[in-house]
Amino acid sequence: MYSIHRVALFGGLLVFAVAASAIGSASGALAKDAASGRVFRPLLVAESKSRVLCEKVPGRIFVSYRFRGKTMSECIAYFVTRGHESSERAVVYLAGDMDRETYRKGNGIAPNLKRQYKAMQRSADRFKTRYVFISRVGLNGSSGNHGRRRAPFETFAMNRAVDLLKARLGIRSLVLAGQSGGSTIAASILTLGRQDVACAVLGSGAFEIVNMRYKKLIKLGRKITRDGLRRRSFDPSARIDAIALNPDRRIFVIGDPDDTTTLFDQQRRFAQRLASAGHHSVLVPIRAKGEKQHSAVSSTLPMAGACALDTPTRQMLHRLKSRVAHVTVPVSIGETV
Repeated sequence: MYSIHRVALFGGLLVFAVAASAIGSASGALAKDAASGRVFRPLLVAESKSRVLCEKVPGRIFVSYRFRGKTMSECIAYFVTRGHESSERAVVYLAGDMDRETYRKGNGIAPNLKRQYKAMQRSADRFKTRYVFISRVGLNGSSGNHGRRRAPFETFAMNRAVDLLKARLGIRSLVLAGQSGGSTIAASILTLGRQDVACAVLGSGAFEIVNMRYKKLIKLGRKITRDGLRRRSFDPSARIDAIALNPDRRIFVIGDPDDTTTLFDQQRRFAQRLASAGHHSVLVPIRAKGEKQHSAVSSTLPMAGACALDTPTRQMLHRLKSRVAHVTVPVSIGETV
């Protein structure tokens, strides 16, 4: 059995190889699927069913959970930044979706993880706090099918992974953080009633999942109903009432008003509904990175670290003023958004 220290040092590096291997081993099948229009497929099927196979590689954890009366399991990859192991609070980060072309080719997977690891290590050293990157189902070394992202089971699998990693790493309280689809999962985990979340920092998230998917599919000519999508999707905007009330917990909703991937208006509505439900909600408009002005990672990671240290909200926003200053939408703080 490997130690927590060994995982912290080497888990992040090994998961790069695991991710590349998982995609590479399926490359032939992926090419055939691409020709037929199918891109995403189940990865690490054997590991998803065996704790021994899964956990023989450091940086992976076998996750078994109940969903709709059935026992399900996945092999979830993760990495932990070095240092600060005595801290009982950690930032848990979930990354965004992967587009079909990147997934099919396998390009940029390991390099992207390496960039993520370096960025998280810089934040960990700056804020003296551990960061834990949990790979989502079907991505970056985790088993499963990314084509079924945002289905309810993904939220339950990730929530169980958080529970098990808390125990493995000696963590008592969390700062949940995410980018895009990872923020959707982080917000969804909040709606499961967790009492151990000290702060949430949700970057460029999609929260009105049913409405967003309905509009997209109708535009593509698909025959679908909102009721059908509700059964197949986990929509955090419809479950705000299930979030445990905690006057000490802050929820930061970060986004760019010019984001063309996840629209700022639905992020604003989510923040407003959180505040109306009695939560401390903070809407933070930024100038995001990328052609679609969608990447909020460079704001999300440091804000999560600062929140882990219980830094006052106004001080956190002051540190981000160079990014916030580019937009005209006012920052809203506290009970009213």
